Amino acid sequence: MTTLGFGTPTRVPGLLLRPVTWPEEAQLIVDVNNASRLAGGSLFVINVEVVRALYDHLVNSDLAADLRLAEADGRPVAYVRVE
Repeated sequence: MTTLGFGTPTRVPGLLLRPVTWPEEAQLIVDVNNASRLAGGSLFVINVEVVRALYDHLVNSDLAADLRLAEADGRPVAYVRVE
């Protein structure tokens, strides 16, 4: 995956935090979330409809400013959302 040409470098070599393009990258958030769940032993996974239902109706949250994706060497590895 290529980044959109902007993001925040970190002190960890190869790690970049960048804004998520919402809702276009909702599936990417689902993929990262499910990979984490499966790695932790959970058999419960989510789908894009669940994430869209939650994130499209947040109060006091601007996804353009509050949702970030962590990429390690261009590969999505985590995300964070704040309110």
